Amino acid sequence: MFKKIVAFFMLLALAARPSIAQNQDESFTAVSGGEITPFSGFLFTPDGLARIYTTVEEERKRREIQYNAQLGKLTIEIDRVNSLMRTEIGSRDRLILDITTQKNETIADLSGQLSLTPWYTAGAFLAGILLTGTVFYFAVGAVK
Repeated sequence: MFKKIVAFFMLLALAARPSIAQNQDESFTAVSGGEITPFSGFLFTPDGLARIYTTVEEERKRREIQYNAQLGKLTIEIDRVNSLMRTEIGSRDRLILDITTQKNETIADLSGQLSLTPWYTAGAFLAGILLTGTVFYFAVGAVK
């Protein structure tokens, strides 16, 4: 009879335990190692576990969206800076080309002004002969 009473109370305890463990607010219930479970930990209801899973998934997706948005902003900024650098380098190249062209034109103009044309050369040659002949004539006349 004693065994029947103990069995009856154990049956009541087992029958009452699932209703205690079942939490209706979609969260979790703490379970200790001394209770009727093979482990210590938390006992989640299916709805609570689903809520946790969807919360984690939503957070992961939200962070992925934030990451992609930040990545997009950074990509746009990098493209803008690269474009400015290309424009600046192109402007510098054009400026250097313009300065070099202007310098080359100035050198060509100055070279043209300094070069002696053939008639200047011929005139200087004749003047040199005439001057040398005159000096020679007077030198010979002074020696006599």
